Amino acid sequence: MDEIKSLEEYAQEVVDCIRDRYEHFTFRGQDDIPVIREWYNLGIEPHYVLMAISEERVPERFTFRDIREIVKRWFFRECRQEAEEARRSFSKESLPYNRLEKLYKIVKSVLLELQVKDLSVAEKILSLRNYPNLLEIEKALREIEDEFYAVVEKNSPKVKECREKARKKIEPYSVYWSSKICRLTERALLRECLKREYGIPEFSAV
Repeated sequence: MDEIKSLEEYAQEVVDCIRDRYEHFTFRGQDDIPVIREWYNLGIEPHYVLMAISEERVPERFTFRDIREIVKRWFFRECRQEAEEARRSFSKESLPYNRLEKLYKIVKSVLLELQVKDLSVAEKILSLRNYPNLLEIEKALREIEDEFYAVVEKNSPKVKECREKARKKIEPYSVYWSSKICRLTERALLRECLKREYGIPEFSAV
C-alpha cells in the first residue's frame, strides 16, 4: 500500500471509488468483507480495482464477489509486467531507493507466482526506504533475503530439481569436503538455481 491503511479505511475507500463511477454497483456489507480482505492483504490499491473493472468486461449490475477474480487476474498481470521492467533495469539503476523499489516489485511478483498469501517479506523491502544509513539497509537486506528464500524453498515446485542439480555438482567433492562444507555449498547452489529460475537479482541497494 502507498499509505498504511486499516482494513476498514481501505474498504471504505474502495467502496466509495466504485460507487462514484458505477451506479449499479451493490455493496453487500459483511458478505463482501472476505473479498475486500483478500485484496487488502495482496496490497491491491483502490485505483487498481478501478482500472481492472474499467478494462475488463463486468456485469452491468455487480457486487464485489462478481469482480473478485477479475481484479486479481488484472493485478497479477500488472505485477508481472512491472517485475519484468524492474528486472531489465535493475543492474543499471544507481539510486539506492530506486533499487529497493525495483527489488520489491520483483520479489512481490515471485511471491504472487508461488501463490504465497503473506507478502510481508516484500513489504519489508519497501520499509527500508525510511532507513537513512546504507550500511543498515544492506544489513537488513541480508536478513530479508534469507527470509525470502526460505519462503521460496517452501513453496516453489522447482526446488526439487534445483536441489538435485546442486547435489550432482558437489557429489565428486563429497569425499574430500566435510559435511558442513557440503551442506553450505548445496545451499548456495540451490539459491543460485532459484535465482536463475525466477530472475531474482542481488539483494543490494548499491
